[in-house]
Amino acid sequence: MEESQSHSGTLAVGFIRMLTSNWTSRALYTAAKLDVAEAMHRLGGTNVSVHALSEQVGAPASALRRLLRALASVAVFRTEGEPHGWCFSLTPLGNLLRSGAPGSLRNAAIMYGEEMTRCWSELPSVVHDERPAWARVCGAEHFEYYQRNPDAAKIFDEAMRELGSSIYNDAALAASYDFERYLGKTPHIVDLGGGLGGFLMTILDRVAGARGTLFDRPHVIQRATERHTGASRMALEQGDFFESVPCGADVYVLKRILHDWDDARCQIILSKIAEVMNPSGRVLVAETVLPTGDEDHFGKWLDLNMMVVTGGQERTKREFATLFERAGLELVECHVSPTLLCIIEARRKHRAYDAE
Repeated sequence: MEESQSHSGTLAVGFIRMLTSNWTSRALYTAAKLDVAEAMHRLGGTNVSVHALSEQVGAPASALRRLLRALASVAVFRTEGEPHGWCFSLTPLGNLLRSGAPGSLRNAAIMYGEEMTRCWSELPSVVHDERPAWARVCGAEHFEYYQRNPDAAKIFDEAMRELGSSIYNDAALAASYDFERYLGKTPHIVDLGGGLGGFLMTILDRVAGARGTLFDRPHVIQRATERHTGASRMALEQGDFFESVPCGADVYVLKRILHDWDDARCQIILSKIAEVMNPSGRVLVAETVLPTGDEDHFGKWLDLNMMVVTGGQERTKREFATLFERAGLELVECHVSPTLLCIIEARRKHRAYDAE
């Protein structure tokens, strides 16, 4: 009986920790908003007095101490005990919250902690009616909202850049596909919805003879222009890939784009590409590929996030093959990378008259 009660108690504790896991994310968001880690770094990074931090970030020392103590329990900071009193030090995890650090995820912490958190509170409604929560919470659809709110858009774009150099590492992802072997030494590469151009620049650095076109919404291209002034092999073009895409390229890259949309909208994008691509060209879709079993996989949580935010979804390899088929394409190969993403390669579906 006692063993049964002990087991039940252990299960309950674990379950309660799951129920309250959002407390950790809210604490991380708060530390990011206050820029605590950067302030700690400016003060030396080790054995930093909470009172000195308080003056830097403008929060009461008593409340700040309790925030940092909780985050120290999950290794984001380290508590320095007596004789120092209430002092804290940065850890490798805490360094990721520094606004000026290599590998920073501060903008990602803010992005996940603001509009997305508000939308997740609507998950019961989303599961009930399968309609994304963003418009009802924020007053406009996801991408329209960012067009209307430049400050939020800047956080979003910077968060995407941070994620692109960390868990969706551009260099590791690009290295998983041999561009010169499959596309020759001088391909024209179009990155559709390529954001600030980090992934396209990584590809161009790997393929010396390639030229690229970064294609995105006007407000994104405006920011990308500021970042890539003087980039001789990369053209910047603004537009809407639901209406048209640049013609005649050898490869079309879609990094974390299709997961934003339902199957019908994805088919429109892919069909636009199939209509204008070089007949021997390729479509490279960089996305999470979901396993079909019950294994723990972050993509399954990303899938819920897409349902909540945009109405999109993460997909299995078979689901990608079906998308390609409906758009006049066919899946060639799934190239695994050391990141959370794979490069799913597709080409125009062979038709008898193509060979004539």
